[in-house]
Amino acid sequence: MVKTLFRVLHPLFLVTLAVVLLTTAVPAGAIEDSAEALAEKVRLSNAECLKCHTADGLAALAAAPASDGPQFDHKAVQPFLVAPDAFHGSVHGAMECSVCHGPTSVGYPHPPTLKDQVSPCEECHASKSLRIEMQFEESVHAPDKIAGFTCTTCHDPHTLMSAKVAPGIRALVDQDNAMCLSCHGPEGATRFASFAKPDAKPGDLPKTAHTDLDRIHDWLPSKEAHWAKVRCIDCHAPIAKNLSHEIVDAEKAEKNCVACHSATTMLRDRLYRHLVKEEREQAGFLNSIIINDAYVIGSTRNQWLDQAIGWLLGLTLLGVLGHALARVAGWAIRRSGKGDKS
Repeated sequence: MVKTLFRVLHPLFLVTLAVVLLTTAVPAGAIEDSAEALAEKVRLSNAECLKCHTADGLAALAAAPASDGPQFDHKAVQPFLVAPDAFHGSVHGAMECSVCHGPTSVGYPHPPTLKDQVSPCEECHASKSLRIEMQFEESVHAPDKIAGFTCTTCHDPHTLMSAKVAPGIRALVDQDNAMCLSCHGPEGATRFASFAKPDAKPGDLPKTAHTDLDRIHDWLPSKEAHWAKVRCIDCHAPIAKNLSHEIVDAEKAEKNCVACHSATTMLRDRLYRHLVKEEREQAGFLNSIIINDAYVIGSTRNQWLDQAIGWLLGLTLLGVLGHALARVAGWAIRRSGKGDKS
């Protein structure tokens, strides 16, 4: 009975499924056309904003004759200029400006309250915000330690590159370390001091945190090479599935050289974690994805070369042992021969 029912219904089911797929499927060409149309819409929309909010656009406006319309305040827009190439290469480069700045940002003049209408980061990044907030509460940047620290303190939404869109590891290292150096570098003293809490005492903020990085990192061999190849957060944040926002101080920072300089290097879970899936063992090299950018003693060694050296050492020892045994055997044979003659 069941088999008979199956034979009757099975063809009917297949026909129904085929009809549904045929009527709901979207041709690949239509999807591509839709994506291209959306990209063009974004480009045209943002081009209107960039007419004023770029250095070239502002210079062109300044050179243009005055109009009878609303007078443009060139000085007021200076702090809000955007570098077009950097923006187009950022994680937000494919979005319309109005997504974050609101519909009232379209057109000029802008309302006086436009600056206060920028969408908060968590409006789009809600799934990450809870995890990040919990990590941030344990960070040296937590609200109970310093004042006025927000997402955009470190992450410029107009230039920020993710690992997936960065042109290479070096660009990612330079970008992320520049965030830290904007406060903790030699030129960051003023910005660093601006985050002091209103009731902070003169000694609450460490005086060396922004000016004496060389002395603080005296324990680190070849520190300039490390700063050029890895990020501050690769040592100053715990390992997590996604990059942690729990920035730790010098006392808790990673200082175990073997953590990076080993076959199980933590760089696979940090700086290179987005590339590990693409890794292919190349000519026997361990962690071959890293050796494309840097030589890390202990982690980028060649396992074939290790095996060859091991075999060579073993064969050498075996040869020495064989030679010694042959000498002993020869001596024993000669001794036995002399005994027989006597």
